[in-house]
Amino acid sequence: MDQTPTKSYRPSEVAEKLGCTVDHVYRMIKYGNLTAIKIGGKRFYRVTDHDLEDFIQRMKTRNHELKHG
Repeated sequence: MDQTPTKSYRPSEVAEKLGCTVDHVYRMIKYGNLTAIKIGGKRFYRVTDHDLEDFIQRMKTRNHELKHG
């Protein structure tokens, strides 16, 4: 199973894709809800396309479970 990322996103790009604020993306990273790669200095992160898709699928599953108990 090859999970080599083809693209990575800055937190601002992730925020735009998810429709939330950049600060919210940083909080999700900080609390482990969204996996990111730290590259160097403070708040210099990248989220791979694989990790972003995984996060979206987990949220879809969670929302479905909340709706259908």
